[in-house]
Amino acid sequence: MDSCQPKGNTKEWIQTYEGRKLDLLDLDSLIITIEEIAHVLSMKCRFNGHCQSFYSIAEHSIHISDLCPNNCREWGLLHDASEAYLPDLQTPLKRLPEFEWFVKLEKELLLRIAKHFYLPPTIPGRVKELDTYMLHVEKNQLMKPMQDPRDEWGSSVMHPSFVEKPIAKGLQLLTPHQAKRKFKARAKELSLS
Repeated sequence: MDSCQPKGNTKEWIQTYEGRKLDLLDLDSLIITIEEIAHVLSMKCRFNGHCQSFYSIAEHSIHISDLCPNNCREWGLLHDASEAYLPDLQTPLKRLPEFEWFVKLEKELLLRIAKHFYLPPTIPGRVKELDTYMLHVEKNQLMKPMQDPRDEWGSSVMHPSFVEKPIAKGLQLLTPHQAKRKFKARAKELSLS
């Protein structure tokens, strides 16, 4: 875990939703539960809150899981599970060398989540593709147009044939309570709880 530590060795920790102490630089103390993941992801908004309506990471994850083929639905639901314990660092920042330690920490956390739920050690490529697809769908439905059209992104949504089945009910903009309940129900369907 030393490779994930930023400069300076701290013994700082956070309190988790279920009342446990977690040292993010010593993941041996981590106790993973669907209850905690569902709660935290249902309280966090996509796009770091810059969308027009509240839309949780939990609802996003449910949609990814629904779109996934049978062999990767579990990873579809849990692909953002590290965000139950870490902030959702935006992609442009993750690409900077200064945040390499954070990316390593996130990968280590996802590996522990995978082991806990008996999943393959890496997120399948299809899940990543569907995550990108949903990013564009969500952007088009939740974000205002760019003030300067030359800066527009995500306007060319992938061809509908990219997904085997469209999102049945579209984005529902669930409340945190609804999203948590649906996330937990989906986890139970997938034998993750």
